[in-house]
Amino acid sequence: MSWGKYVLVLILAILYCSHISAQTEPNLSSKVTQLLEVINDQHIQPEKIDGAFIDHAHHLFIDVLDADRLFFSSEDLVQMESYAEPLIGAIRMNAQSYLDSIYSIWIQGIDRAESLSNQFFKKPFDLNMISDSSLFSRAVPQGKLEAKWMGLLRSQVYSEAVSLLEVENFEATKLNVYVDSAFEMVKLRMKDYFKNIRLEQSDLEEAFLNAIAETVDPHSSYFSAQSNKAFEEELSRERELFGITYIKNSKGDLEISNVMPGSSAWLSGEVHVGDQLMEVDFGSGNKFNLKGKTSFQLGKLFEDFGEKEIVLTLKSGNESERLVTLIKSKVYSDSDVIKAAVLAQQIENLNNEK
Repeated sequence: MSWGKYVLVLILAILYCSHISAQTEPNLSSKVTQLLEVINDQHIQPEKIDGAFIDHAHHLFIDVLDADRLFFSSEDLVQMESYAEPLIGAIRMNAQSYLDSIYSIWIQGIDRAESLSNQFFKKPFDLNMISDSSLFSRAVPQGKLEAKWMGLLRSQVYSEAVSLLEVENFEATKLNVYVDSAFEMVKLRMKDYFKNIRLEQSDLEEAFLNAIAETVDPHSSYFSAQSNKAFEEELSRERELFGITYIKNSKGDLEISNVMPGSSAWLSGEVHVGDQLMEVDFGSGNKFNLKGKTSFQLGKLFEDFGEKEIVLTLKSGNESERLVTLIKSKVYSDSDVIKAAVLAQQIENLNNEK
């Protein structure tokens, strides 16, 4: 068994221990204590809870919340670094205070971003406005967040307008019509975006504990009681899924770690272990670039949208990117059914070769 799977088993054991030792859900301090103690008890070489450990876990956590720095200004990042410092040598005692402080700044950042977005859509779209694209991929001072958001939203409108042009016969006289349609589409998309982006504090707690677990081992994950229930349901005899699991590899990219026999992904013949996940498209304009995203973030996307059909952009080694459409369907764990699916796929491959 790999270290990642071993650590995951241990983390699941924590949930079991906490369940039998208390009637109520343990507080964050107890969960952090249990997480670290079980790792020590099982003789896995733990990371020393020093400045380097806390710094790594903190940045993993912040990246889950805002990888593209859309909500956190550079001043926010400095302030949150100071909130992480008391965790050094006292992570159990100060974990809740840290999480509360981060949550407060995060919500303020979302409120600020939503206000900027609303401000953008209250004005007519100006085709002649120029955006500073250098702001898009980095943290900026609070005073430049407005310029960053205005530029990003303008870029989305342009991109949507180009998509409309690609499916219609372009007529120069109708350029404003395309842009106006794209403007309204992006406006609706952003309304849904801000509705879905707001996580409960319990979700942030799980993300924080997950960051601690991932700092110990990049392939491990923390399961909350709710996530564990979902995990158990996923292991039921019959379930509806796309048939892929994914991890963050040593390069920091998301890649396919398993393809379930009999699933849509498996039957497509185009999804392979080791494929890099570049983008996921849930339809209706909900397309996400996965560069820099964590497995937790991708999991939240699947949870938030819950679509029956998705389009993945995958890349294998040095090959060109490819699009793969997957349809969520029932997959049976019964070995005979899987063998039948394997046989059916083999017959189809033989027929295609004729």
